[in-house]
Amino acid sequence: KQVLDDYGLDGVDIDWEYPCSGEAGIDFDPSDRENFTYLMREMRKAAGENRIVSIAAGGGDYFVRDTEMDKVAAICNYVQIMTYDLNCFTHTTRHHTSLYALAGSYPQGNADYCTRIFHQAGVPMEKIVLGAAFYSRKWTGVKNEKNGLLQDAESIGGYGPGYGELMEQYIGKNGFVRYWDDTAKAPYLFDGSTFITYEDAQSIAEKCAYIKEKGLLGLMYWEHSCDPSGELLKAIADGLA
Repeated sequence: KQVLDDYGLDGVDIDWEYPCSGEAGIDFDPSDRENFTYLMREMRKAAGENRIVSIAAGGGDYFVRDTEMDKVAAICNYVQIMTYDLNCFTHTTRHHTSLYALAGSYPQGNADYCTRIFHQAGVPMEKIVLGAAFYSRKWTGVKNEKNGLLQDAESIGGYGPGYGELMEQYIGKNGFVRYWDDTAKAPYLFDGSTFITYEDAQSIAEKCAYIKEKGLLGLMYWEHSCDPSGELLKAIADGLA
């Protein structure tokens, strides 16, 4: 509260990665499920009713399982679901921030699935904010079949270039061809051995249309410096206008 007062801030967003999990190298305990709710209650008391209190939530069943989302959502102004990095830690090339699942791919790793499970866990649709990725994920040593999608790779999906760098050096350049997956509503790049999954203005437009159709609150993104031209930010503004 002191920081909010000192700097005249609108509120606070809590990004706990992740309750009941040591995946990020933090201490954890099964009681984190209830402790997360206690933390948000105390945060609301400190911030007051006139300030924003929100969370950044992991995009998957694990986050719903390990939290009391109905109670947390009642405390928060909104819940921002990090619908990116959804299909990275595998040796099979996939979309990391798609709107829908691709046939034959991991059915849970997409924004539509995340929306449904958070709503079923008690988060009102009008409090859900989806996430857009201004950066990419990249696989190397990819089998050169079917334009590289759903193919075995030597690497897992590590961090790839930001959108600005993709525009300058990758999209339609240096052997990389841009493909559009109309089932998943997601673009990707392939040069015969390197596969890159990313977000562009077309996929953002699809997410914005989905947000309007489902009555969700909005779209957030990670992160600002990856879009130096403002092209993706403009796509969000236009899509939600």
